[in-house]
Amino acid sequence: MRRIASIGASIGIARKGGPARATDIRLRQQSTELDHAVVELEKLRRNICDGLDRRARLVLPLVALAVLFIFIALFGWSAPFLEFPRLLVLSAISILVAWLFVQYRPARVYRQTTRAIIGRSAAIALRGFTYEPDPVISKDKIRHWPLFPHVSAVQGADLFKGQRAGQEVTLCRLNINYHYKAQQRRDSHRKSNLHAICIKLNINPLGDATAVLLPNMVDIRIHKAIKGKHGLCAVAPIAGLEQQFLAFAESDDTLKRIERQFPQKLLLELAQRDRVILAFHEGQTIALFPLESDIFVPFAPLAYWQPIDPKEIMSRMSDDLAQMENRLNMVLSLHDPQ
Repeated sequence: MRRIASIGASIGIARKGGPARATDIRLRQQSTELDHAVVELEKLRRNICDGLDRRARLVLPLVALAVLFIFIALFGWSAPFLEFPRLLVLSAISILVAWLFVQYRPARVYRQTTRAIIGRSAAIALRGFTYEPDPVISKDKIRHWPLFPHVSAVQGADLFKGQRAGQEVTLCRLNINYHYKAQQRRDSHRKSNLHAICIKLNINPLGDATAVLLPNMVDIRIHKAIKGKHGLCAVAPIAGLEQQFLAFAESDDTLKRIERQFPQKLLLELAQRDRVILAFHEGQTIALFPLESDIFVPFAPLAYWQPIDPKEIMSRMSDDLAQMENRLNMVLSLHDPQ
């Protein structure tokens, strides 16, 4: 098989490369446990590959034969010769579908096991954080944010909760499906999707005011929902940040509070590091960092057919951990710009 990383590279969605990062000291402190976990993971991976190899040798030829017999039963004995290209295509599709079914459960077990190990190690490194691999996220809470039109589905992954700088912090990867409710039946194909890292703090530096800062490239339907559904107004751009953020607030007075609370340099640095959506609402700060791909995400396990390199996995974990903490520190700095 080809590696998924090679496939990703061939179509332009590969994980961004770079120099290998030195292992984070907090991960090195867990080296004994992690080394043992990596050894056990490699054993699990090899057992999965061996088992799938045996199943494939048995199941896939049977699927091809079944397609051949069905083809003959439907179209006669001469059909395989007269319609060989069609038979070949049907056989290939059937074998592919059968293979996806055969490998689904073992691949899922390996993925969940790897995610649990990586996530737990990252939570320990974050000092006092808890980790939940597949949290249930309330659609009602997301609908209440001053951002989206009708939210039809929300999936959460890799939820970290804890405290940092005296603040309650939640970090999670969210996959949010949204659309105009009135068009749900007529234009269901027009559903939009936002896949993002969410950092949420239980504090609003603007007090009781509500405001949203959007990067320019965000879906126009979010712009319309902020104004039409959530009742915010498009206010004058923040001085010096006209190209980075569009501002929405309850009034121009809120914009003045934003300019007083957040120094231009701080917002500019945050915008240059990431195209971030910032929302301040009902005692919360919500920062959404859109992801470029649904495949290469933070703390993602490797495909089960890729051998585990302990140095590589520790380097990747260190890199993801550093990116997570950089984003978290930038959001926390909004509450203490000094």
